[in-house]
Amino acid sequence: MQNLMKAVVVFIVAFGFVAMTMAEAPAKVKATKMSGEVTAVDATAKTLTVKAKDKEVTLMVTDKTRIAQGKEKKTLADIQNGAKVTAIYVAEGDKMTAKSINIAAAPVKK
Repeated sequence: MQNLMKAVVVFIVAFGFVAMTMAEAPAKVKATKMSGEVTAVDATAKTLTVKAKDKEVTLMVTDKTRIAQGKEKKTLADIQNGAKVTAIYVAEGDKMTAKSINIAAAPVKK
């Protein structure tokens, strides 16, 4: 009887450990890359709308979003309508959050 009780306790502890480990595993979120033209910038709402060939996406910009033009750091205020950008974002539900935004260099005028 004691051996049976020990076996049950070991089983419960082992099962509980496995259940806790699985519950804590975060779901992986897939990042998406898109390039296109900026059609809207809303500094108040911290959003940027980018139009690609086949879709238009409004991206949330956070304090963790890396914005750059080449190696130079930029801010949301530096992005103008019509600018060409490449953005990497993650979709969480219906919310798209930009992880990075790279502003294309302005063409050199001749």
